[in-house]
Amino acid sequence: MSPPHTRSRQPCTAWTNEHFLCECALALSHSIKQSTAITYSSHLQSYLSFCKLHNQPICQSVKTLSFYMVFMCHHIDPQSIAAYLSGICNSLEPHFPNVHSLYLDPLVMWTLSGMKKLRGRITPHHRCLMSGEDLNELFLQHDTDNYDDCLFMAIILSGFHALLHMGELTQPDSMVKCSFVKLSHCNTLKLSNNH
Repeated sequence: MSPPHTRSRQPCTAWTNEHFLCECALALSHSIKQSTAITYSSHLQSYLSFCKLHNQPICQSVKTLSFYMVFMCHHIDPQSIAAYLSGICNSLEPHFPNVHSLYLDPLVMWTLSGMKKLRGRITPHHRCLMSGEDLNELFLQHDTDNYDDCLFMAIILSGFHALLHMGELTQPDSMVKCSFVKLSHCNTLKLSNNH
């Protein structure tokens, strides 16, 4: 007995390799959040500018990555270099499949470690935590009916009592970088008579 004849949902036309490459590139371009893609694009532009300025080949090598790290550590905090390399690797992986193995090469890791010791901060720098006295001082300074002052105090009180970081209280100016997933929802606020 043969199975009943049904129409297949498979398309009848074959795709060319070029079409597959375009569709895969499109899918890969949507594999990370748009705000991350913008940051990665900035990191890639930094790397490409470095290669052009110093006549280095764009196709990555251990030597080029090491030179890039040493150069960048003289201009930005060495703690940020790992994020730069991650963005560069993510952007260049479709063109240079072995880029992640270069990133994990001992020479690259040792160069990064050495630059963190040479150019990095010795101790982490943190801002002082807010106290209840700081809140009282803010209330004295912003005790007006001004809308901006009231909004500012509402943000500060929410952040203080919910132990939120500044990034969890505000949204970037660029709509592309906004993510409503990271926002605290107003229905999570509980008010009582004493707090």
